[in-house]
Amino acid sequence: MRFTRVAIAVLCPVILLSFAQQQVHADKARVQALAKVAAGEDPDERARAIEELCAINSAEAAAVVLTTLEKEKDGPAGFRMADAVVKLTDTDALKLIDKTIDKWNRPESLMGAYWLLSGLARQRSQPADDLLTELSEDVNDRKIYIGAAYLEALATAGRTDFGHLLPGILEDYSEKWDAERWLFAATVLSSCARLTSEKDNDTRLKVVTALADVLEKTKDDRVRWFTCKALSDTTGKPPYVQVEYWRWWVKVGGKTAEAGPEHEGKTSAGRRPPAFFDAEAVGKRVVFVIDVSGSMSAPVNMGQQPATPEPEKKKGPVSGRGKDKKEDGNEEAEPEKPDYSKVVTKLDLAKVELIFTLRNLPDDYWFNIVTYGSTHSMIDPNKAELVQATTRNKELFIKKVEELAVTGATNIHGALNRAFCVNDKKSLKPEYMVEGKDDPASDLGCLLGGATTIFFLTDGAPNVSDEKNQPDRTVDPMAMPRFTKTENIIAEVRRLNLFRRAVIHTVGIGPHPKPLLEGLAKATGGAYIDRTGEPVKQDG
Repeated sequence: MRFTRVAIAVLCPVILLSFAQQQVHADKARVQALAKVAAGEDPDERARAIEELCAINSAEAAAVVLTTLEKEKDGPAGFRMADAVVKLTDTDALKLIDKTIDKWNRPESLMGAYWLLSGLARQRSQPADDLLTELSEDVNDRKIYIGAAYLEALATAGRTDFGHLLPGILEDYSEKWDAERWLFAATVLSSCARLTSEKDNDTRLKVVTALADVLEKTKDDRVRWFTCKALSDTTGKPPYVQVEYWRWWVKVGGKTAEAGPEHEGKTSAGRRPPAFFDAEAVGKRVVFVIDVSGSMSAPVNMGQQPATPEPEKKKGPVSGRGKDKKEDGNEEAEPEKPDYSKVVTKLDLAKVELIFTLRNLPDDYWFNIVTYGSTHSMIDPNKAELVQATTRNKELFIKKVEELAVTGATNIHGALNRAFCVNDKKSLKPEYMVEGKDDPASDLGCLLGGATTIFFLTDGAPNVSDEKNQPDRTVDPMAMPRFTKTENIIAEVRRLNLFRRAVIHTVGIGPHPKPLLEGLAKATGGAYIDRTGEPVKQDG
């Protein structure tokens, strides 16, 4: 009996060690197999492989995760991978990440770094937080890519415990933020409200003070817009453009119930921005994306259109399409409204509104137009880049608009991809995205010189796409391409736009995919305009 107990005592550790060794060998074999899947062409399979690798939770698995994330160019797959990284808690895996992530300070690695860091930020584990704290030393406007990815990851995770970093970063503002470092500036500004909390009012007051300083110093309209939006989102007050108001707000400790300055502030920085279907442009680089699919030839029910809504308090320093005041204090006349007298079809309505907007574009704006049916193209194939809104250019493009005719199905995915490829110096070819050569999410021309506002119009649901691997409809006639699904299109736009910060205003004419248009607008801070043509229902 004693011999048996001794034998068990000796053999148990040996058996356990053997099982552990077998498990290690099994994990290594599984990692090798999953590495091949992660390097494949199917994005959904790549995402599944990363999910399994993160569950294995080892340094070997982390190595494959890092290699895959850095190269990933698919939105739905990338966000799934970010969710999986939450489970990657192994100490050796985190050490490998710590050694690797600092090398990703380049535009090609921007999204991969964000996906990786957002997963770590959501872990809320001490080892991951130690890594994030160490990385905070590199957040400055010299390491703009890793710094932007880091701040956006923390903001996405709602890590207000890192909000104390913001005042110091904002105090480093320089004129370079307005131009070549815009990507970093936009990320810092958009993260302010998500990284601050009323529970830590001292930090919040410091952030508002620093934002007021940026508002006072910047000469760039777009930086001013995002700064005012950051102030509004952080404080819950309207997006006032007057620095004096925000200094007073800090002086009273954010307790705005007390008597305020003589004026509450203004939410208009000057002239009225141009608008399309009453949605106002942000910034001065505008791309219109217009549906010319076959269904746009159907009659449009103009109906009883709703009044122009008051702008939401948190949209930015704009005041709607109402009357503005000139420098002498006199009100300007209301702008002329589009002439709907000859509108019969949905395409007629799109043309009338687009021509009206083009005629009212100031000459310091830049613009272009994408049209789409089954395929997509620039309205003028010879002018793929942004063009200045001179009188001559506007008239040339208006003529092209007047000549538009309906054709084909509805390729929303391809049209949006093309819109993100348009920039002020050169335009990427959207087909390169499918081939894996170029990507507007990392191309500096697109990141710094692409559209600041995209106006997207459709009357129908997506039924074709640009993706490389289309489903075999001879096998399943009902199979739809992956990027005709609402959630996939929105995820891809999130990827393309996360560090661009373009505002997408969406317009639906007649019956249209409301969840898609609402989702695109919400994801980018834009407005959703419903022009179904149905009479407005009165309350009661």
